[in-house]
Amino acid sequence: MSQGNLSTTHQEEQFEVPGFRIPDFEISCAVKLAGHQDPFLGSNDGKLATYSQKNHTVIHREPFAPGGEAINGVASTGKFLAISTRTEIAVWATNKIDGRDEFTTISIPRGSHGIVATTSGRFVAPVGIDGLLVFDPRESVDDLIPMISGEPGGSYHYRVVNLGPTPQGDLLAFALRQGGFGRVTISNSGELGLAQQTGRSDLDVIDVCRWPNPVEQDRPGLAILGRDCSLTFLKDAHGSDFHGFTAPIFEGKAQRILIANGHLFILTSRKLYTIPDFERSIPSKRSESMVLSGW
Repeated sequence: MSQGNLSTTHQEEQFEVPGFRIPDFEISCAVKLAGHQDPFLGSNDGKLATYSQKNHTVIHREPFAPGGEAINGVASTGKFLAISTRTEIAVWATNKIDGRDEFTTISIPRGSHGIVATTSGRFVAPVGIDGLLVFDPRESVDDLIPMISGEPGGSYHYRVVNLGPTPQGDLLAFALRQGGFGRVTISNSGELGLAQQTGRSDLDVIDVCRWPNPVEQDRPGLAILGRDCSLTFLKDAHGSDFHGFTAPIFEGKAQRILIANGHLFILTSRKLYTIPDFERSIPSKRSESMVLSGW
């Protein structure tokens, strides 16, 4: 993997950030899902809520994770909504009965660090060295067997993101910790293609994030976050033109990465960082400066 050197300007700013607290609800994750107007909030004790951006109110839902563990991922497809925790995956189905919403739930005793949905109506969850757990909630989920995306007993599948549809199926990217990161397609029938794995001896990949391409929407990019807070960018997630920061540029240990409304956010054990107008400032040359704010 080849990378370019980038200079970075750090800005320490003092400003107030509007916020709110939810009584008896410690937020463990926040997810914005396609097809849903409001973001979902997961709690440290397995509860789920939605936050109304219009009315600035929180709508509580039923306790979602039967085991009461912290929710670390939320995904939806059709009438199904799924969450993941470190000990289980839970799926709820909504059915209209006599004009009322009736819920049924499925609990899968497999821990995961996240979950995503595919365009064919399946859920995919990374389950460590066992690979990826792929299942269709419309079918029986008894005796599920994880699908290995690489060599059996190989890299640790930690995070996964759906980069969107391709002629071969949805393209998934996943963080493999010391194994780097990988890419694989999943067909409409749920079969995994040949995985591509890219690693570097000194890179521990903690998270991956889809980078929307405003010009070619079917050719998104990929942002790759190292545990040491290093960043690598793949401007075309289907290609191999890598560039980014060769050294850590944030304080603390990296946790999550997010790109939203053109801005890039990095959460570490010390601070939340943002790179404003990320899509414009993403390095198009091998030497560029970027403004970095942290609080």
